[in-house]
Amino acid sequence: MKIGAFITVRLGSTRLPNKALLKIKGKSTIVHLIERVKQAKNLDMIVLCTTSNPEDNKLIEIAKEQKINYFAGDEKDIIKRHYDAANFYDLDFIINVDGDDILCDPEYIDEIAKEIRNDFKTYDVISTKDLPFGVNSFGYKKDILKKIFETKKANNTETGWGEFFRENANLKKKIINAKEGHSDIKPRLTLDYKEDFDFFQAIFDNLYEEGKYMSLDEIMQFLRNNADLLEINKSIEKEYWINYEKQKKREE
Repeated sequence: MKIGAFITVRLGSTRLPNKALLKIKGKSTIVHLIERVKQAKNLDMIVLCTTSNPEDNKLIEIAKEQKINYFAGDEKDIIKRHYDAANFYDLDFIINVDGDDILCDPEYIDEIAKEIRNDFKTYDVISTKDLPFGVNSFGYKKDILKKIFETKKANNTETGWGEFFRENANLKKKIINAKEGHSDIKPRLTLDYKEDFDFFQAIFDNLYEEGKYMSLDEIMQFLRNNADLLEINKSIEKEYWINYEKQKKREE
C-alpha cells in the first residue's frame, strides 16, 4: 500500500494574493508547511498538488528545492486534480493537507496513516475531529476518489470539495478525536486574510526556532497563556464562512 500526503495549493488567491509565498522568519508559508509535513513518519511520499496555471510554476520550483514530489493539474476541479495525481503516483490512499493550513499537525497525519495501514479493508475515509480550524486532516482511498470523480456533476470543486467525502453517508468512516489539550480553545489556524497572517507571525515570532519542530502541545499552551492573541483574527471568522457559502453556491 502506498500513502501520500497531498499539499493542495495554488497562488490565485484574491483575499490575500500570493499568500503561499508570503514570508515569516525568512521562509515562505508553504515552505513552513512542507517542513511540518516532512515530520510525519508514516508516509510514502509528499506531493505538492498544484495547478497547470503558469503562475503556479513558482510553487513547483519550491517543491523541487524542498525535494518533494509535485503535480500540476486542473485549476478549478480539485477532485480531478487529486484523482489524476493519485493515478500518476500510483497511490492507494491520500491524506489531504490544505496549503492554507501552515500549522497542520504531522502527528495526526501519522495517526491517519497508521489507522489505514492497520485496517485498509474496513475504512474508506479517516479524519480528525475537534482540532482547531486549520489543523484537522482527512484521508481517503483512491478507489473512493475515483467513484466521486466519475459521479460528481460539478466541474468546479474548488470550494467545499471535502464535503464529497465527509457528507457521504455511504462511506465507511473512522474518526480520530482530538487529544487532551488540543480542543479546549479554538484558535483560527488557517491563512486566508491579512489578519490570519498577522496571527501566524505572532506565533512564529514567539515559538519558531530554525530546525526545531513546534508541536501542537506547545502551540496550544502558548495560545492559552496568551489568549489576547486570539483576537487578532477572530473577527474575520464570520466573514470567512459567509464567503465560503457564497463561493460554493457559485460553483454548484
